Amino acid sequence: MSETSAPIGLFITLASATKNMIAEAASAGQYETEFGKYPRVQILTIVDLFNGKKPAIPFIDPAMFKKAPKVDTTKQEGLFQKD
Repeated sequence: MSETSAPIGLFITLASATKNMIAEAASAGQYETEFGKYPRVQILTIVDLFNGKKPAIPFIDPAMFKKAPKVDTTKQEGLFQKD
């Protein structure tokens, strides 16, 4: 596998993974966090996704994503100005 800075990768395929694909994904190792270990490369099929299977990823704290402040649109002028 080629080197990358991404901690986890997801390969989505139409067909089931072959033994070689599974071995190659396993050779990428594990990504360790304070929440546990996760496979660095995961393989899911389209059928898996439609059946509700999700990739194993670490917990993401929603507080890390700052919400943008609300903008007062009542004073916003229209797109076209009247003369």
